[in-house]
Amino acid sequence: MPGIMPSLGTDSRSIFLPKEHGSWSLAFEPVIFGLLVAPSPAGAALALSTAAAFFMRRPLKAYLVQRQTATGVALVVLAICAVMGFVEVLLLGSWQQLWPLAPALPLAGLFLYWDAQNEGRAAAAELAGCALFALLPATMATLSGYGPGFALSLAALMLIRSLPVVLAVRTWLRMRKGENPPISPAILVTLGALVAALALAGQPGAPWVVVALAAVACLRLLPLVTSWRPGWPARRIGMFEAVHGLVYIAALAFA
Repeated sequence: MPGIMPSLGTDSRSIFLPKEHGSWSLAFEPVIFGLLVAPSPAGAALALSTAAAFFMRRPLKAYLVQRQTATGVALVVLAICAVMGFVEVLLLGSWQQLWPLAPALPLAGLFLYWDAQNEGRAAAAELAGCALFALLPATMATLSGYGPGFALSLAALMLIRSLPVVLAVRTWLRMRKGENPPISPAILVTLGALVAALALAGQPGAPWVVVALAAVACLRLLPLVTSWRPGWPARRIGMFEAVHGLVYIAALAFA
């Protein structure tokens, strides 16, 4: 152990923390939202398992490239936390309540495949990741005893938030680099999210405030359809979207 611990301490941030800081927000917003709207001991265990699995990605990739002791220890610790958290979910709940996670395995498989090809930042991979994490608040709802309609509405609310931001911000950043990406996917998905918000509003689990929040999010399209493009660095854009995400889930949970 004395030889292991120093190696963990020398570069622990690079071992545990993903480089894509924007992914933190889109990954943990659904987790926080589920805990706020449908809290339960089983949901808390699912949140723990999810967090451990999320942080496993970087040490796993590092260990496959260079089998260092530090990354191996990090990987084992996180894997134990992920498995123990999921076992706790099964003990506190039941496997029947986990039906919203049915699409999780193929979505996770797709993301891991693209990530293994160094395409983890590709649009398809990021959209698959958003869909995967959107299933978490739905599962937390079923673990708390809510019905399918309420659970699926929570997943839809997370997709209304995450899918437009991925496409719009990706397109914006590519345009700032002088590229000429198609803007129609970002526009169509953003407007589709607004239509979905209108359709869901007033239903169980979907308050009317979601329409206002989706409408405000449409302002994200302005840099795509006009010549006005703030010269913000990617880090600042990520921080702005993280704040917007916290406002989104807080407003929905309060409403």
